[in-house]
Amino acid sequence: MVKLNKEVLTKILRNLAYYMENPDGLKEHRDTQKTVSYDQRFLDSLINEERKWLLEGNRSSEAEFGELFGSNTECLNAVTLINDINQVRWRQANPKDVSHQVKALQQTAAMLLDTVKQNQEPPSKVVMVKIADELELAARWVEWFSVMQTRIIDTTTAMKQMEKVLLRAL
Repeated sequence: MVKLNKEVLTKILRNLAYYMENPDGLKEHRDTQKTVSYDQRFLDSLINEERKWLLEGNRSSEAEFGELFGSNTECLNAVTLINDINQVRWRQANPKDVSHQVKALQQTAAMLLDTVKQNQEPPSKVVMVKIADELELAARWVEWFSVMQTRIIDTTTAMKQMEKVLLRAL
């Protein structure tokens, strides 16, 4: 999550900006190197790893403490971990920053399409496929980011509610 802006969105934005500044690059007929190291295969691996941890129907709000944690220490470790995750998330993967980057990407893509329309010569299919693939990749990463943000928020909320229940029981 913390590398979404730098490793995906910024690199794709830079690539689109290149074509804006160098419209002749739109005529290239050779396949260029990929600009994003965090490709679809890497994203798929993250999704598969996450899938291993999710259980269908795991939204029960009536599980007993002993079903969730083997000890008070495990509970404390889980609370500490979610707090640490949230600190990193807000510092390095702030949704506002991602939103700004996505808006910049949308605007640049729209301007690039206008440039393509105004250009006398049609762009090469190779370049257009690459641009489309990168925009799709950005969208898939942002979708994953949103899902992960939601999962973290849900987990944080559950932990906070559990904490309130435990404090009332004392």
